[in-house]
Amino acid sequence: MDISWTGLTDTSDIMKAAKKEALMALAKTMGIKAEIIITEHGSIDEEIKALEKAIEQKRIPKKENCLNGNCQRICEESELPNYLGQGWRVQAVLPSGKIVVSNEP
Repeated sequence: MDISWTGLTDTSDIMKAAKKEALMALAKTMGIKAEIIITEHGSIDEEIKALEKAIEQKRIPKKENCLNGNCQRICEESELPNYLGQGWRVQAVLPSGKIVVSNEP
């Protein structure tokens, strides 16, 4: 959904539109379907709040990913972009080429 910049005259409206566009771009890089979130809400303020909430939920480490307090996983290099996009961090590279990632705060 593109924003029509020509109809915006108020500085706060322009700032909100820019914020919404930036959040949509960030959401897209995180694998969030921002267009679906946008269509479910009405005003630009509601859309911004919904986007911020979706991004924050994606960034918060989920405790169900932790076993006995250990929030690490071993992944293949091909899986790494997905983990990094979800806020995981690289902890080590194993001799096998697999990567240890962690979502501990």
